[in-house]
Amino acid sequence: TIGIDVAASPSLMANKGMSCVGYQLTGQGFVVDAAQAGALDPQFRQASARIKPLMTGRDITQEDRGLFAIDLFGLSSDDLRTRHPVIYQWLLDRVKPERDQNARTALRERWWIFGEARSTFRPALGGCERAIATSLTAKHRTFIFVPANAVCDSTTVMFALQEGIHLGVLSSELHMKWAEAAGGTLEDRPRYIKTVCFETFPFPDEDTGLTLQLRERIATLAEHIDA
Repeated sequence: TIGIDVAASPSLMANKGMSCVGYQLTGQGFVVDAAQAGALDPQFRQASARIKPLMTGRDITQEDRGLFAIDLFGLSSDDLRTRHPVIYQWLLDRVKPERDQNARTALRERWWIFGEARSTFRPALGGCERAIATSLTAKHRTFIFVPANAVCDSTTVMFALQEGIHLGVLSSELHMKWAEAAGGTLEDRPRYIKTVCFETFPFPDEDTGLTLQLRERIATLAEHIDA
């Protein structure tokens, strides 16, 4: 706490591109409940579904409300209208009027896509069955596993990491102290700023004493915590 500026630590190549502030929807019409999702998307709850679990900071720190979000990244308006006409009409009625008032041209013209769809981060999730998320702002820092296709919104930070060891290290007291020292605050609540809390954090490896046995022990504890 004296003489050490943790926030001045350099970013590490090993952590580059592995974290991201969540998707910014920019439109309440993207959010639906389970009944609405089932009516809108015949593939709901299947791998090909366009309506996916929604995770916000509140869902992480309090209780999962069981909401979903319509994610149409990669589709043109013509594709959407042709392949998913019911969803198209839903968003035309509920999102487009709001986006039409937006000052940003891109948000007005691409009204069916999230305001910040995190196109550069999505490839990092390829091949992952699950990812890790935390609330961007929280009095008590918690990391949880989420489905890799979950729509974690802009009140969260996502990590393209799926192993128990990753969750265990992020949940450790050492990382919590690091994040508290490096991150910012909103009022009296700590904020997890990924550039200084995660991208600079050195994960342990064999050279720093992380034996196979210890790795398995940490992973097992993390899985129990998450469960």
